[in-house]
Amino acid sequence: MHGVKRAKGTEEEEKAKKIALEKKIKKYKLLLELGNQKRKTKEYDQEGLKFTSDLLSVNGDCYSMWNYRRLCLLDMFNKKEQNNNEEDSEIEEKNKLKIKLLNQELNFTQQILKRNPKSYWVWNQREWVTQQLHNVDLCDWDNELRLCGLMLNADQRNFHCWNYRRYVTRYCSSLEQELEFTQTKIEQNFSNYSAWHQRSILLPQIYKDDNEGYLAAIDEELELVQNAFYTEPADQSAWFYHRWLVNQNPTGEIINNELEKCFELLEMLEEDDDVEEKVLKWPMLTIVFLYKQLNDLNNIEHREIIQKNLLKLIEIDPYHKEYYKNLMNNVSE
Repeated sequence: MHGVKRAKGTEEEEKAKKIALEKKIKKYKLLLELGNQKRKTKEYDQEGLKFTSDLLSVNGDCYSMWNYRRLCLLDMFNKKEQNNNEEDSEIEEKNKLKIKLLNQELNFTQQILKRNPKSYWVWNQREWVTQQLHNVDLCDWDNELRLCGLMLNADQRNFHCWNYRRYVTRYCSSLEQELEFTQTKIEQNFSNYSAWHQRSILLPQIYKDDNEGYLAAIDEELELVQNAFYTEPADQSAWFYHRWLVNQNPTGEIINNELEKCFELLEMLEEDDDVEEKVLKWPMLTIVFLYKQLNDLNNIEHREIIQKNLLKLIEIDPYHKEYYKNLMNNVSE
């Protein structure tokens, strides 16, 4: 239970745990040594698949063994395809075996992802397997999309899974469906940087031949991101996305509209006694960037507001004071 200290094990229990861990480490080292030896001698076989399964179940980030495992699978596939004199029935059986091995590999990677969902090398292996299946038109892309959905329900900000999902959606799901999916994730958690980033990738693709529609979509996105500001003003995710949005159409009208919104939010936060000063960081910094976007630093009022904000930022966010000082120097020049 939370708040309750776990009782320390007896001396015998601690000793048993230590012995078990030492055995596990010893076994892992032996498997790794065997793998390196078989790689050197280029032995790619069923035994290679077996011991790499044991090894990678312990450490899914051992990329050299994933590389070796792929070579084992490829060698097994090639051997099945080398004899041109085989009967059609034999070829069909060997193709079935290849598909079986690939589906087993999908199951294997999924089991490891349950324990280690942020392993780059496991996702990389799964991408390779799906490509092999896709080459024979047998990849279930909808299943891969469902897997991504389940993984992102468990951890909405798992950027490894988001990257994999971008790969999967090349083969299934429309851009509009993906945009809707990101909307759902953002509504669940405004702090989902990966979902905001995904929208910055999708929108230019959706409106690549429709500039007018694109600019209208940017206006709608500015309204969406404003909701995030008011809900979680201290979270950087939406603010970064907002900066990208403004850069898509940095007209004087849009910049002045966004400045007005930021000043309104800043005033509201400053009047709330329960709000800590550090929460003011992002609206203040955004005001600085918006004024710089206007490219009118000869305006004395603008320069004074920028300098005032930067001095306040140095005070409330001293960790980044050198960055703010550099911005101030640029304004003063």
